[in-house]
Amino acid sequence: MIAVASRLPLSSRHTTLSDDDEWCPERRVGVVGLLLIGHLDFFQSAKPTEPGGEVLLPGDVERRNRAARLVEGVPLTDDVWSALVETARAVGVVAHEIAAPSV
Repeated sequence: MIAVASRLPLSSRHTTLSDDDEWCPERRVGVVGLLLIGHLDFFQSAKPTEPGGEVLLPGDVERRNRAARLVEGVPLTDDVWSALVETARAVGVVAHEIAAPSV
């Protein structure tokens, strides 16, 4: 249940159930957030359609892609890279200022 809590945005208008427990998830997401987490956990507890697969929630793939692209960069096809280089040259960027794509 706690792992899913990180998907929810923190809100300054959440209801605090326990002020003395710093780790208490209720302090982070509020009562409505906990209900939502319960529903998300329920959906993810469903049996995957493929053996060894996983049940994804809306936005899971996008979050993974964003994290990977922040580390590895955005993949570009050769055609797109060529078009970018052509455009850069057309606006006066010299060849040694154009970085080659890392593979």
